Amino acid sequence: MGVINVTEDRIAMRGPVLSATGMEGERVFTVLMDGADDYDVETFNACGATGVPRIYQSWRSDIPYLRVVAVTPQREGASHLIRVTCQYRTGPLSEDPLTQPTLWDWGDIQIEEDMQWDADGKWVANTAGELIEGMTRTRRLPVLTLTRSEASYNGLIAESYKDTVNLYDVLGFPAGTLWMADIMPTRVIKDIIYWRVAYKVVWDWRPRVAGETQIGAKYGPWMAHQRRVPNMGTWYWGDILPGDDGYDPNKGGVQWGQFNFTDPHNRPLPKPVPLTADGQSQLGADESGQPYPPIWLYFQDKVAKDWSPLRFG
Repeated sequence: MGVINVTEDRIAMRGPVLSATGMEGERVFTVLMDGADDYDVETFNACGATGVPRIYQSWRSDIPYLRVVAVTPQREGASHLIRVTCQYRTGPLSEDPLTQPTLWDWGDIQIEEDMQWDADGKWVANTAGELIEGMTRTRRLPVLTLTRSEASYNGLIAESYKDTVNLYDVLGFPAGTLWMADIMPTRVIKDIIYWRVAYKVVWDWRPRVAGETQIGAKYGPWMAHQRRVPNMGTWYWGDILPGDDGYDPNKGGVQWGQFNFTDPHNRPLPKPVPLTADGQSQLGADESGQPYPPIWLYFQDKVAKDWSPLRFG
């Protein structure tokens, strides 16, 4: 009344073979029928037996475009054994979206940022060395969108990369200069189901300005996507000498303590002044008469993450 057994002849299997026109291969199955039907019906039923691939079925999940294009039965003499040969073939590799190269599209975004240095590299400050607040300027940053086809998409994994910066060099861009602004997936159903995923990356190449320093920085000179603030305050650290307030005669020698900035009348200053990286006083001006700029302190605004699992190259 039907099929008794189906086995695959691994020895007769051929491929998959890769060529300039795509991939191809053959799989051979031996189908034992029970003899209840005439030969023509048995032959037809053997091609549809459970375990025999159907027309357009993929060979393996990792090569979904290698599909069955022909199923050919051949009876073994007068027996009820029928050998079924399944021929697999793809079109040219250019037809397989999963083999296509990643597309690079350049654009830009416009941002407003605090103006801390002018076009000549001078710090925007008043004669007391205080940062002039409220001055902003428009900057445009390049945006690189990397789009490619992927066999699957995991939203949780994608979210873990959003709003991070590259911990290591990626595609020739130094660590800390790329920010993953967004990951945009689109589900595509065309012969197979796959995803078109666009990675929107903002590139900021600016190194630290000459004279700036960093505290606990991880990214060498590239701190473009990390938050920075000037080291300024109304208190500073310095040497306490004999006779100064807070000096401990029991300890002797030069001691280390905290001072409040005061004006010529010994009144505490109400506004912050520039400090060095370790919080020491930096009053005065340089040889050109420019007030000393603050030492910048860096804080990890965006998490640094290893992007190598994304396989950008």
